[in-house]
Amino acid sequence: MQGFGNVGSVAAEMAEGLGATVVGISDQGGGLYNPRGFLLRISAAFTKMGML
Repeated sequence: MQGFGNVGSVAAEMAEGLGATVVGISDQGGGLYNPRGFLLRISAAFTKMGML
């Protein structure tokens, strides 16, 4: 998922709701990859705290 701000995080949650597994997320500060997927609600909380 390129861009994990307001729009990207909502799009990722929607994709997850449709059965997708998000394995990569990034924003202007960098990116993360996890082949097993991310727990998006936890990832979004870290992003809002500036820790992602």
